[in-house]
Amino acid sequence: PLGVEAVMDKFGVPPEKVHWVIPVRAPPYPMPPERRFIKSPSATRDTSAVSGPAPVAMLDRFARFTFLAIVLAFGLALAENHLLLLTSAVPVDVYEAGMPVLSDHIARGKSPFSRVSQPVYAAVYPPMYNLIAAPLVSLFGNGLAIHRWLAAAFIWLCVAVVLLATWHRREDRLQALAAALFTYSALLFYATPIASPNSVGLFLYLLAILVPWRYGFSNRSLIVSGICGILAFYSKQYFVFSLATVSIYLFLFNSKSRAMGYAAVSGIALLLSLAAVQAYHPLFLDNVILTARDRKSTRLNSSH
Repeated sequence: PLGVEAVMDKFGVPPEKVHWVIPVRAPPYPMPPERRFIKSPSATRDTSAVSGPAPVAMLDRFARFTFLAIVLAFGLALAENHLLLLTSAVPVDVYEAGMPVLSDHIARGKSPFSRVSQPVYAAVYPPMYNLIAAPLVSLFGNGLAIHRWLAAAFIWLCVAVVLLATWHRREDRLQALAAALFTYSALLFYATPIASPNSVGLFLYLLAILVPWRYGFSNRSLIVSGICGILAFYSKQYFVFSLATVSIYLFLFNSKSRAMGYAAVSGIALLLSLAAVQAYHPLFLDNVILTARDRKSTRLNSSH
């Protein structure tokens, strides 16, 4: 291959235009990596003042700036919609009106799963959300607003978890921000943004799955996952499937023995916690498991 000076002399190329000289035809012998490209002395020279930024780089910056503007406008529109939900003066769901009652009952040191609390304070969902809301009710007063803001806080925590997970996976802050806002938009519909246990359970569900994924399914991350999965069950029953999700992933893609160990330990821990809760709150399983199952079957039968 020709050297840098030979190319400049033969074709009359000015020094500021020469960056790399690449062989036109590959040599018959393998070249070492350091000689595959011959870097010219002018490659290290700052030529931005002469030639200006590359058009492709300018187009890429313009596209990213436009995308960022669209993402921020989308986020502001979502925030406005969320604010309307937070400031609504009336319940937007039938079950929402019961949340302040249950939180006040727990704040006064009483259990909704005792016999004396039935049927007025009967709850078909586990009490994690109301346990978190109870001290806030004692400090700031009771009402729909405090419960909706609590749900909003956990929605934002869910969005932050998705943001960090996407950033770790893609290593692009703009894409991570877009993914987080799409998650935010999905959580502003149905029952998640109102006074309900959905946001708390979803946050713990995401932690139970993403923490071991982030840390390579280490033993410590699996312990954290098991704790979050059990707490997710006490937020809303369905989120206990986070334990099954991690177990299945470990079984298929990591280690069958670790999957069986994780499933066994987390399952035993969940059963022991249920036995302890049932001993102090005798109607917990009846309200949370049996009543919820009977209500679902009744709804299905009435639909037929």
